[in-house]
Amino acid sequence: MDFPSRARDEKRLTTRITVRELADAPGTFELDFAIDETPGIAVTIELCFRPDGTLTGVEPHATEPATFFAKSGTARYTVGADTIEFGPGSFGPARIAMAGVDYT
Repeated sequence: MDFPSRARDEKRLTTRITVRELADAPGTFELDFAIDETPGIAVTIELCFRPDGTLTGVEPHATEPATFFAKSGTARYTVGADTIEFGPGSFGPARIAMAGVDYT
């Protein structure tokens, strides 16, 4: 494919991540992801966890045993006394073969 000769269709995606420590629970942090809507562009937030924890509130991918989706509600990842809670989930097309970093 002749990439230099292809027509370009550029999109702008603005992402803001706000991190704040909760005043009523020192050592507990809230992360807020704000992504400006870009019609026709699917956005995924991928979280990678160690394999020795427990992941709840997610649904497994049909053919990828280490891939899970937070389709709705709140999900949790727990190791020992520490828990990361995330959600609410939202689910669209299940694209898992994206170009990028391969976490192995």
